[in-house]
Amino acid sequence: LEKVTRIVDGVTLLDNFNLHIYQGEIMGLVCINAHGEKELVDLLCKNLPLHYGRIY
Repeated sequence: LEKVTRIVDGVTLLDNFNLHIYQGEIMGLVCINAHGEKELVDLLCKNLPLHYGRIY
C-alpha cells in the first residue's frame, strides 16, 4: 500500500498510510489504538475502493 487514504462517512480512518509486505514475509499488527485497525484489515482482505493512494 502506498499513500493510502480511506474515508468512511466523512471520517478519515487511514491518512497517507504506507505498508510494504514482501513475499514470504510473516508480520504482526500491533496498534496503539483501534482507530482504523478494522478498516486496514478490511482493505487488505476485501480490496475496498480507495480515496487516494494505490495498492500494488
